[in-house]
Amino acid sequence: GINNPDDYENYIDYLKNDVDSEYEGIKEQIRKNLVDGEYIAPSPFDSIPETETWENWVDSLENWSTYAPDDEPGKIYFDYNGPGNQHYISTTARMPEPSEITQGATRHTSNGISSVIGGNPARASHAVVNHTGQAAKQIAKEFNEINRQAREYAARQLQLDFGEKYSNDEKEEEQINSLMAARAKFRTHLVDAHHAKQAGLPPEAADANLGLSMQITFESDMTGDVWDAAVKYVHFLDDKIEEIRKIATKMYQEAIDDYKAKSKAAKASLISWENVGSIIAELVAYANRFQWDNPDDDPRYNPRAHAAIAISDWVDSVWKKLNPTEQRVAVLRYLQPLQNGSLTRATPNDESGAPPFWNDYVRQELVAIGATGPVARSYRWQGASYKDVWLRHAGTPTEAGLEHFNNQLSRGNTEPEQLRGTLGEPRPAQESLKKSLTSQDVRGMIREVLRSRGILNEGPH
Repeated sequence: GINNPDDYENYIDYLKNDVDSEYEGIKEQIRKNLVDGEYIAPSPFDSIPETETWENWVDSLENWSTYAPDDEPGKIYFDYNGPGNQHYISTTARMPEPSEITQGATRHTSNGISSVIGGNPARASHAVVNHTGQAAKQIAKEFNEINRQAREYAARQLQLDFGEKYSNDEKEEEQINSLMAARAKFRTHLVDAHHAKQAGLPPEAADANLGLSMQITFESDMTGDVWDAAVKYVHFLDDKIEEIRKIATKMYQEAIDDYKAKSKAAKASLISWENVGSIIAELVAYANRFQWDNPDDDPRYNPRAHAAIAISDWVDSVWKKLNPTEQRVAVLRYLQPLQNGSLTRATPNDESGAPPFWNDYVRQELVAIGATGPVARSYRWQGASYKDVWLRHAGTPTEAGLEHFNNQLSRGNTEPEQLRGTLGEPRPAQESLKKSLTSQDVRGMIREVLRSRGILNEGPH
C-alpha cells in the first residue's frame, strides 16, 4: 500500500520506495484508469490477450512460452522454450578452458563468459550473461538476414486477426527493427547437462558450451501496428530455431576465436625478453635504493629489495634454459608480484634449490594447461640453485643473524598462494626503462649493483 510520509526523511524514503521503484506500475494504473474512463482509446494489450484467437495462437507456438507477471502489470513476456523444456538454444561453440581465462580456475563463471563474449554477468547466476545496450545491438546485427526474411514474411500479411493490417513495407521494416532494439532481450548461458542431452551434444559440452536465450516483451504502450509486427515476428521465429542456432554458433565462435588469438599474443608478450628484461631492470633499480645485503637483525634491512635482486639475478641466469611454462611462472609468480609489491619476501625453502614454492607453482601451471596429475607431480627443478644466489646477495651474514631472520619468516605464510587473477597485458615498464634491454644489459646492471655493495669483488668488465 501507499505510505503517508510525516517528515522530510520519510518523504524521501517514500519517493524512493513507493514512487520510484513502483513507477512502471503506477504509470500502468494511470493508463488503465484513463482507458476505463474512456479518456484514451484502449491499446491491443487491453483486449487481444483475452480473446480465444490469441489463446489458440499462443498454444500453437512450438518454441515459445508466455507469462504475465503480477508484479509487472502491462507486460506479457514471450520466452524461448524448446522441446524437452529447453530454455535456451544450445550451440557447439565451446568456451576456452577456465584456466585460460582466469589463473587456477576450474569452472566457468559469468565473469569469465563475459570476458570472452562480452555482456554483463548476471547477479543471480554464475552461468548467465545479459546482453543489453551495445551488446544487444551487436546481436541484432547478427540477426540481419533473419530480420530481412521476417519483414518479407510480415509483408505477405499473415492471416492472424489481431487488429489492423498494414501493407506499407517501410512501416513493417521499421517495426521489425524496433522490436529487435527495444523489445527483444538476449542472454548467453553455460549449457548444462540437461540442455546438452536435449540438443544431442556430447557429455563434455555440459558446463563448457554456450547457448542463447531470447525474450520478446509485449507491452501496454504498443500501438496496433507494433503489436501486429511483434505477433508476426514471434510467429516467424518459431519456425527458425535452427537458423538462429547457426547464427548464435557463428557469433560465439568468432568471439571465442578472437579471444584465443588475443590471449595467445598476450602470453607471448608476457614472456618476451623485452617485457622480462624491463621488469628485471626496474627491480634492480628498486633494490639499489635500499639496504638488503645484511639480514642480521638490522632495522634497515628490506626483504623485498633482497628478493628483487636475488630473483632478478637468478631469473636472468637461467632464463634461456626455462621452458615456456617455467618462464610464465617466473614472471607471474615472482617478477610481476615483486614489481607491484604483492610479494615482499623470497627466502629459499625448497630442497631442490629453486625459489620458494617454485615446484608447486609449476605443477599448478602444468595442470592448468592440460597436463595429467602424474605428469605434473613428477616435475622437479633441477637447474641452478636459487638458494646460492640468495645467500650470495645476503653478503656474509652470521649464523645467528640467518637463524634470527629465518625464524621471523617461519611465522609467515608457508603455503603457496592459490592461483588467482586474470591474464592481462604485461605491466608497462617505467618510461626510462622502455628501451629494449639485452640479457647482457641486465647482467651488467646486476653486476654493477653487486660491485657497488662490495658483494662482487672483481674489476670492471
